[in-house]
Amino acid sequence: KKSGRCLVSAVKRDGKYVIAVTLNAPNDWQDHKNMVEYGLSKIIQTEITPKKSEYEIPVISGTTESLTVKIKPFLLNSSESEGFSCKVYLPPYIFAPIKKGEVIGKAVYMQNGKIIAKQEILADADIKLYKYKKQNNILKNFLHIAQFILGD
Repeated sequence: KKSGRCLVSAVKRDGKYVIAVTLNAPNDWQDHKNMVEYGLSKIIQTEITPKKSEYEIPVISGTTESLTVKIKPFLLNSSESEGFSCKVYLPPYIFAPIKKGEVIGKAVYMQNGKIIAKQEILADADIKLYKYKKQNNILKNFLHIAQFILGD
C-alpha cells in the first residue's frame, strides 16, 4: 500500500521489447506512453553477418561433389551498434549421406569477444550416398579423399 498505484507495461514493436514500471505516479498512463516511446527509440537493431556468408563444403562419396551452406544474419536488439562479430565453424569436408536439416556446423556471434548467441548451420538439401560397384568402393572413396586433400 505504501507504493501506491503500480503499473507495469510490456510492449513489443518491430521485434523490439520494452518494459515500463511506475510506482505511485499521478499520470502513469502518459508516463508509460512516454517511457515506451523513449525506450523503443534507444534500441538499435543490428544485423550481424559473417564476412563470408556462403560456403562450399566438399562431399565425400556423395551424388554431388559439394554442399553449399548459407549463414543467415542474426538480428540483435541492443543499445550499442559496435563491437559485434561472427565466427563460423564448418568441417573441411563431409561424408554422404546427408539429410536436409542435418547440423553441419555453427555460427557463434560475439560482442567485444563475449559470446551472445549461437546458431546451428543446417544442410538445406539431401545428398545421397553414391553407389559404387562393390570392388571399386574402397578405391574410389580413397581417391575422393586424396583428391580433396591434394586438390584438383
